[in-house]
Amino acid sequence: MESLPIFYTSWLAILTIIILGFILGKLKIVNANASKVLANLLLDVAMPCALFIAFPSSFDAQALDLFLKAIVGGLAMMLTAIVVSRFLFKPNKNRYPYYQHQFAFIFNNASFLGYPLTLAIFGPESMIAYSGLMIVFNLALFSYGVWLFEQQLTWKHIKQIFFNPNILAVLLGLIFFLNSFSLSLFAQQAIGYLANLTTPLSLIVVGFMLSQVPNLWLIIKKKRIFITAALQLLLMPALTYLVMRLLQMPTQICQIFTMIQALPTATSLALFAEKYHGDRQDASELVLMSTILSALTLPLVMTVVFLI
Repeated sequence: MESLPIFYTSWLAILTIIILGFILGKLKIVNANASKVLANLLLDVAMPCALFIAFPSSFDAQALDLFLKAIVGGLAMMLTAIVVSRFLFKPNKNRYPYYQHQFAFIFNNASFLGYPLTLAIFGPESMIAYSGLMIVFNLALFSYGVWLFEQQLTWKHIKQIFFNPNILAVLLGLIFFLNSFSLSLFAQQAIGYLANLTTPLSLIVVGFMLSQVPNLWLIIKKKRIFITAALQLLLMPALTYLVMRLLQMPTQICQIFTMIQALPTATSLALFAEKYHGDRQDASELVLMSTILSALTLPLVMTVVFLI
């Protein structure tokens, strides 16, 4: 029960910054080029710094146990999402981009929204579990996620996986943690300052993306987009909670992973559609519909989770 007020306060604070990003986009203070720069700064600098300092400065057996359990839980969660998506979204005579709907169901906004929410609600100690999840999430995103669009996985794609800054940051942080290495005080502070950019940058980017919607009402009326978003926001969190309980995961992992799966579809869906010649309009509409609906479904899901 104590977690509910913290959740609602944090969610309202996050929505406030998203609205700020929306206003900045409408006023053209932030444009497409600026948003791209902010997103790159987030994913290549701020987020890796945040993941690196997530580990304790000295070895702790309980923290390592939590990290390993998060990896196992993450694998179970991603496999569940992949299997279920293949049953829900299949090719049909209408030739809609079913693979994009599979992507939308599997991959959510674990980076842009997952980090600030996890940190705000569960505190710095939750970053260990979050880092374990992000290892699995990024491996799946840049392997199976790419395969959904390309129907193949080349060595170039595999190299991109292992040179992803977020994966490298977690691995480096793990090495420091296991060997009780510590950086000098000024280096720790510098990395900490960069890590603190993660929350505001991510939320402003999300708000800007929402500001670029040409006609929201037309998107809301598209039944297929609405159903995919609703399934992703309600069914997948329920399945995730069930799987975590069956695996007897710690309560913190159950709650964090369920919350992550209740977040809207990953913004990378639109980026992948652009890069790999998918249906850009369908991808953008899936992301936007999911983001808007999540403002209603996420509080509902987390209220149930915290009351169970």
